[in-house]
Amino acid sequence: MKNPRILIVDDDIVFTQILSRAAMRRGMQSRLVTNLSDVGHPTSWDFDVAVVDYDLRIVSGVEFTDYMNHFGAGFPIVLISVRERENDGSWPTNIRSFVCKERGNDAILAEVEKVGCH
Repeated sequence: MKNPRILIVDDDIVFTQILSRAAMRRGMQSRLVTNLSDVGHPTSWDFDVAVVDYDLRIVSGVEFTDYMNHFGAGFPIVLISVRERENDGSWPTNIRSFVCKERGNDAILAEVEKVGCH
């Protein structure tokens, strides 16, 4: 899959817009969710991969992934954060990768391409 359709979930509006533009330059389609009330019902989603911030205001990115999975939206997740995070073994198995935001958009989107191809 050359150009995965991505869902970007992060409460940092500026970051999501910048990442979305970088994805568009790579030929990727994206949907931005900066407010969890705008998520909608996961069964209506048609994405190949999601980029989810670990540090959402109301829930963690891991909890959000669990929510999506509960409704059968088990597509691959690239988890991101401003701080390094370690999987303590409790992360859902569809969280395939973690990228620290400071590595930049290119590193995040390279992981999107990598996990979106499987």
